[in-house]
Amino acid sequence: MREAVLFPHFFLVVTVAIVFQSLFPQIFKFDIGRLVNPVYLSIGLGFQAVVFSLILASVSSVLLFPKKPTFHYLVAHQAIQVYAVMNFLVVIIFWICVNRVLYAGDIKTSSSMLDLLLGGGLAILAFYFSWRLLFRPLWNYMARYYEKRFALGMAVAVFSVTFWVNSYAVFGFGELIINESALCKQLYEIKRQRGEVDASVDEQYLIRRCTAGWKTGSLQ
Repeated sequence: MREAVLFPHFFLVVTVAIVFQSLFPQIFKFDIGRLVNPVYLSIGLGFQAVVFSLILASVSSVLLFPKKPTFHYLVAHQAIQVYAVMNFLVVIIFWICVNRVLYAGDIKTSSSMLDLLLGGGLAILAFYFSWRLLFRPLWNYMARYYEKRFALGMAVAVFSVTFWVNSYAVFGFGELIINESALCKQLYEIKRQRGEVDASVDEQYLIRRCTAGWKTGSLQ
């Protein structure tokens, strides 16, 4: 039943991120909510949650096969539950990272001290939840069948393989998530405010050029 409400939940996650942006306007130089298609982002998050969970459970089942030859669906169920919690943090971090890249051209360059503090705090919190809600339970689950220290190594192996396999799980939602014309319009406005674009230069020409560059991977 939890999986049945997965996609509406992720739509709620995106809504929370938009509310977060409105609460901290000093962080965001761009209106990320206008740049991101919430439907495609929610679908992408939902698919990613299901795929990652199935990969994690499949790899775990392979390593646990000598002890219990079955598909360990409880691992997948736990991972989906963790995604339901983690993505509130992950999407907000994604919001901050997109803003940094667009404003400063570098994901490591914060737009303000508040951005640095909140971004760092959320990243630490996400790491803690990953350990507490996913890695540690998986370790304990493995320890049901193997000696605890050996189970720790197996849990590390499961995560390593899962992340490697998951890196190849691409569904093409990335190109649908970002509204290129809205992105380029905001980028133009920011550059004009900073004096990087001459006021005499045609706005529509630059926006069309930017949109074409986005499609070819050379955003300007």
